[in-house]
Amino acid sequence: MRCGECQGTLIEATRPWGYPGLGEEVVAAQTCEKCGESYLYGPDVEAAEGRIAIRLMRDKRRDGRAIRFMTTAFGVFIDEYVQRFDVKREVVKAWRSSDVPLTEEIVQWAYSIVEAGGLPDACLCGECDC
Repeated sequence: MRCGECQGTLIEATRPWGYPGLGEEVVAAQTCEKCGESYLYGPDVEAAEGRIAIRLMRDKRRDGRAIRFMTTAFGVFIDEYVQRFDVKREVVKAWRSSDVPLTEEIVQWAYSIVEAGGLPDACLCGECDC
């Protein structure tokens, strides 16, 4: 495969990936030998996203960026917000890029998505550091 940025050769690698303030996990990646661009892929990335989403929920994060990460990790995108809350796409985009806490209704909806989409290897017990 070739790099989408410079057409350089991609090599198999791993790299740290995560959410600011929650630490990082090592995931599979392909990295360009020429420009250094990385492309994350595979089940490691999906599992890491799920674990990070669960941590965000446990930390009771309410800001738009965290809510976007949580819902996107479990396959919920802008159209679902538009339909659920009967608002325009521009409104949802503003919510999802905000550092401001969102309404209780939106936050609880996002938490319910994370709880329903919990990964088999990530428990929600609150007792361990999963």
